Amino acid sequence: MYIRVKVIPNAKREYIESKGENRLVISVKDKPERNMVNHRVRELLAARFYKKIEDVRLISGHQHRIKMFSVKE
Repeated sequence: MYIRVKVIPNAKREYIESKGENRLVISVKDKPERNMVNHRVRELLAARFYKKIEDVRLISGHQHRIKMFSVKE
């Protein structure tokens, strides 16, 4: 399953907001340095879909706010 995510870094609180089928807005407290945001988003997606973190893969948008993730079914 592919999920399009808009990431908001440096937020005061973390949350996940659904914007339709397979579209999410995720707010994280981490700074956009050293891949910390991407790793935290992977953790949040794995928890949301009850998967292991290894089952969530970043496909595109490594250095952008709009990212595409793949979650194994």
